[in-house]
Amino acid sequence: MQDAMENTPEKNLDQWAEQGGPPRLKSGLTTIFGSAPSITRQTDDQILNALRQDSIRRNRMRWVIRYAIGSVAAAAAVILIAIKTTHHDQSAINNSDASVAITEDVNRDGKLDILDAFLMARKVAANEPLMKEWDFNHDGTVDSKDVDVVAFAAVKLKGGGNP
Repeated sequence: MQDAMENTPEKNLDQWAEQGGPPRLKSGLTTIFGSAPSITRQTDDQILNALRQDSIRRNRMRWVIRYAIGSVAAAAAVILIAIKTTHHDQSAINNSDASVAITEDVNRDGKLDILDAFLMARKVAANEPLMKEWDFNHDGTVDSKDVDVVAFAAVKLKGGGNP
């Protein structure tokens, strides 16, 4: 056990370089190949330098990946928080102001949404009595074309151009 502790590269590198390598490795290579290859100190230094440079590059890449991922995650969190805090739904208008509400607000809840189109489509499909004011395309009849007008108005994006 003590021999293994003393047989470390850190303690024996110079001695092994002069001898042509660690004694156990040298004897193993001699057994396999008939003779141990001779490696000059210069070749050994070149190999060690190349390995050190590769290790530095790998450590740098690990650092970049570790901190880049953290930075991207933090930026995404900030963006999501900003969107969540600045995004406001359409302001609801209470029922007393229903007359001022958007024209296509069929259910008069103060917002124009897809529920208005759904309510109107259900009434059109069931042939229930329909209000004349629901003739949004002004063709004289309240039908599925008027439902389409409400649905398109409900899903229209603010600030965007025409599709």
